[in-house]
Amino acid sequence: MRDCIELDIGCANGRFLVEMAQMYPERYFVGVERQSSRVFKTNKKIVRLALGNAEVRQGEGLEFLKERVSDNSVD
Repeated sequence: MRDCIELDIGCANGRFLVEMAQMYPERYFVGVERQSSRVFKTNKKIVRLALGNAEVRQGEGLEFLKERVSDNSVD
């Protein structure tokens, strides 16, 4: 289990997510994007750059928060 996860809701093409993962390798970044083509492109960037501290999931941001994030666990 990770101590802290940084969420990027609506990560679009993943530019911010990838840049932050590169700048802060000690943190873990999760992007949420609803468009599958954007998720695919972002995942390609993550793999190409061998970023072990980032991932992107397809889905709606609000639904992701409701289903995957427990109460009082987000700052």
